[in-house]
Amino acid sequence: MELKIGNKTYKIEFNIEASLNRECVDTITEFLCGVDRESKNPIQAVLDSVKDKPKTVLAMLYAGLLENHGVEGDGTVMSMSDAKKLLKQYFAEHKDDEKGNYYDLYALLLGQMEKDGFFGLIGLEQTMKEVEQFVQKIVESNQANKKKAK
Repeated sequence: MELKIGNKTYKIEFNIEASLNRECVDTITEFLCGVDRESKNPIQAVLDSVKDKPKTVLAMLYAGLLENHGVEGDGTVMSMSDAKKLLKQYFAEHKDDEKGNYYDLYALLLGQMEKDGFFGLIGLEQTMKEVEQFVQKIVESNQANKKKAK
C-alpha cells in the first residue's frame, strides 16, 4: 500500500521491521485484544477504544513505514516523531475527505496488516486460537462439573 504525503509516496508494509518494533506490537495487540476491558462495562470499553485509537494509529503508521523508510530503507522515518510529523501532514492534506481522521486511517492500516499477514507473523492469530480453545475447555469442564453436582 502506498500513501502520498506531501510530494513523496510512502510504501506501507507490515513485515519484519514492523514485527520487531516492540512498541508497535504491544500497542496494536493491546488495542485489538482489549486488554483489561473485560472487567469494564461495554460503554467504557468503547470509550477506551476511542481514546486509544490515536496512539494506536501512530504506532501502526510508524511500524508500517519502517520496512521501506526506516534504518534498513531510505532512512526518512527514523523515529516515532518522524511518523508523527507525517501523520499530521497526512491529516492536513485529507481534512476535507474521508481519509483525514484516525478511524479511517486505522481501517486502512489494519487492512494492510491483514493483507501482509502481520498477525500471523507475530503469532497473534495462533495465540488467539489457543486462548479460544483454552476458554472452551474451561466452559466444557464447568458444564460437566455442574451436571455432576446435580
